[in-house]
Amino acid sequence: MERPGVSVIIVTYNSAKYIEKCLNSLRINLSPRDEIIIVDNNSSDNTIETILRMEFPRLRVLKLRKNVGFPLACNIGALEARNNILLFINPDIILGEDCINKLVDALIEYSDVGEVQPKIYNAYTGLLDGVGGFMDILGHGFHLGEGEPDLGQYNERINILYATFACAMIYRKLFFRIGGMDSLYFLYNEDLDLALRIWLHGYRAIYVPEAIAYHIGQHSTRRKPYVSLYFGRRNRLLTIAATYPWPLVLVTIPVLGAIYIAGSIFSRIRGKDQVDSFTFIKALISLWKKRGHILNKRLLVKSIARKNSLYDLIKMKLITTKLVGLILYIRGVYRMKLFKGR
Repeated sequence: MERPGVSVIIVTYNSAKYIEKCLNSLRINLSPRDEIIIVDNNSSDNTIETILRMEFPRLRVLKLRKNVGFPLACNIGALEARNNILLFINPDIILGEDCINKLVDALIEYSDVGEVQPKIYNAYTGLLDGVGGFMDILGHGFHLGEGEPDLGQYNERINILYATFACAMIYRKLFFRIGGMDSLYFLYNEDLDLALRIWLHGYRAIYVPEAIAYHIGQHSTRRKPYVSLYFGRRNRLLTIAATYPWPLVLVTIPVLGAIYIAGSIFSRIRGKDQVDSFTFIKALISLWKKRGHILNKRLLVKSIARKNSLYDLIKMKLITTKLVGLILYIRGVYRMKLFKGR
């Protein structure tokens, strides 16, 4: 029996260097019912020309007049989709053979699964790029297995908190039922935020090891580390403020704030990172200005919560009480990755 159709959604922004390899990997994965929707965030390079030159079948290009950010572009692509199964992939992803079929099989196998992710390798090093996202209590997302050699330690399907939208499959109806992506995020943490609502709504996200993808590494913020630093911090605060129960909000935001302030003071003393000391203040100002949005989103989260609570996710170890983000920061790894534009 022919599998259900899939709408593949790719958000591009100056992606000419990668998009051809990505689309070529799709050629061996698509079925007659599938379609490709490319939402271009006003690229200034020849991304569109490269795509059109390939004469790809069942492909639509939506060129936006400005860069509206990754989450809103994803929402636009999902609105245009004709199929109920959506596959979001970055333009720097290369799909392995039969990847889409294996993701679809896993998605429809379980009635309570709403989101799936393949095993993703770093295309350059051959090491694992990640097998699923988890989060610490202070809102720092991290990818299990990142940087590890694949020795078979992740060859079983497991529950994950979130599927990275470098390559993630989700039901369209579920996507919109829980409110879609929050466009306020603009960049970073939007996939984590969406998955929290998936879990609260009573669905699971799982990792599918038999499906394989490769991540080349397009980094639109590589030359603008401040952008990464600001949105990373602002969006963690936003996730906590909009999703956490009030008792946890009142504990975690002051703790996170204290960590950021201490880090900023340290940076100022060392004189190595002048912008670091201002990002937390700017993030707090942005949060205050968007307080109406946060309160409305809390109402949305409350309305869709059906089965799980945030405390349940902690019990399931999808959210860890270990301060993973702080540990990585202290080791110098976390900020190094941000400054590389990860």
